[in-house]
Amino acid sequence: MPTRSVKIGLSLLSHFFIGIAPVLSRYLQVKSGMNGLVLLTATLLVSAFVVATGVFLQKRREGLNGHKELEEIDVDDEEQNGNKNGESVVENKKKSEDGVNRLMRKRMLCIVGFGIVSIIRDSTYTISCRYTAAYNIQMIAQLGPFMMVLFARCLLGEQISNTLWGCLLVSTIGIQLVVLSQSNIFSQQSDNHLTLSDVLGISLQLIASIFSAIGRVVIQISWDVISSSGLIIVQNVSIGVFFLGFTLLYNAEDWLVWGNLSTWDWTMFLMYLILVWIIGDFLQNTSVRWIGSAEHATYQQLRIVSTLLASYFILDETLESWIGWLGLFILVSSISYFLVHKTKKSSNVVVPVTETATDIERK
Repeated sequence: MPTRSVKIGLSLLSHFFIGIAPVLSRYLQVKSGMNGLVLLTATLLVSAFVVATGVFLQKRREGLNGHKELEEIDVDDEEQNGNKNGESVVENKKKSEDGVNRLMRKRMLCIVGFGIVSIIRDSTYTISCRYTAAYNIQMIAQLGPFMMVLFARCLLGEQISNTLWGCLLVSTIGIQLVVLSQSNIFSQQSDNHLTLSDVLGISLQLIASIFSAIGRVVIQISWDVISSSGLIIVQNVSIGVFFLGFTLLYNAEDWLVWGNLSTWDWTMFLMYLILVWIIGDFLQNTSVRWIGSAEHATYQQLRIVSTLLASYFILDETLESWIGWLGLFILVSSISYFLVHKTKKSSNVVVPVTETATDIERK
């Protein structure tokens, strides 16, 4: 099991990769002329195929059938416990079957629920990138951590420290300064006003943020029935198949754009596919289970850093206002303080090597 520092590092890395998504998505839709749903469908189906192939090859190499082995172990354990308690093998087998059935029901509910949540979340997010600027997307997206922390407290029973709440509040202030400086709202000569297109894009992003928080709750409660790779496959196949039928039925001609893409457009698509939907998603699913959804949500504010970097190199947009740099400094400082505080607090607690932080949380 990785150390806590590695777990936090992977969580930060997942946010860094996911943070470039609005820039790549906007580039592919606006400059490459791709339909948002076509882009989403193609990306998810290809990434699902890649992840499924990797899982299949891993299982084949290991020569194990994880689910079958788990059932056999559960049955053996139940039989031994039954014999100790004087129970018959038949009664013990029935209990084992009931346990397996409960797990299967939970797995099915998580698969269906996560699939529906993923469809709503990713479709509203992808389409929102077409109607408003990337900084508006990120500004609304910063409500996500607060929603996630509230859901984690109310639905998962996670303990939320005052330091975490303070970090969220201060970092959100910093990120809003960054976003507002990008929109030139502080400039007296600015003619930037919210349009109907902006309102639509912001509204869609708000819906996406709500369902993103719900999705992370499902990720955490499904830890014992679906692997991180399995979640990616469920998410991508459910969304991909749904919108494949929709786009072929109503916008079949939009798929012809693939034949007109330049080499640079294909490069942007591959970055979007690999960095965001394969690596970013896998690291997020894994780190949420390792460090908890509330703490993982705290680091989400750092996504603006990779958004700004990607905007500079891909869209030739840069942070020019001193207010923006001040906001970025506040953001990074607040999260750095939280990390240092968390590290010092963890160093004073003796944790058995055989237990993970998530295991301790559940006790």
